[in-house]
Amino acid sequence: TRSLARLLIRGFTYDDEYSYWSCHDDTDDDDNDNSLLFLPATQLKQAAINAAGRPGLDQRDRIASEELIQDARTAGALLLDDLSQPKLTPAYAETLYSVIETRTSNRLPNFVTLQLGKDEFLEKVSDGNPHLLTTAQAIFRRLSDFCDTINFDDTKGSYDHAKWLAGWVKWLEEQP
Repeated sequence: TRSLARLLIRGFTYDDEYSYWSCHDDTDDDDNDNSLLFLPATQLKQAAINAAGRPGLDQRDRIASEELIQDARTAGALLLDDLSQPKLTPAYAETLYSVIETRTSNRLPNFVTLQLGKDEFLEKVSDGNPHLLTTAQAIFRRLSDFCDTINFDDTKGSYDHAKWLAGWVKWLEEQP
């Protein structure tokens, strides 16, 4: 994952104020969002819980969590790291589905890493809850329909996908 992130952020700069990587963009074109948000799934889960109104949470932290979720929906590209790590909660499942649905509907690029196959992923994140399993299946289906799978256990496939990814990064660097 770290190698993928390093490759993707070449040509990007880190924005301390908003905590994301963005392309060098000298234009004032608000419709051209060249940002890349690198977001661990555990951080998205925490933001979802906070935005849902975790008891005792400071209002400022709730708003910051809502802004992070909105950034995940609208960033030029999203790298969602270790999706198979956090288990779903109702708030996180709703937020994750909303982020994935919004991004795929708007054909925004997504890079999602997970270390499990489909069945293991569904079992782990839903933790036996039938409602959460249904949502996890919908999330996985959206990702499968709109994302290419890169299996790094397959040597030939890894090489082909690395070439594709390098081409994508080169295209990003050439954008105004």
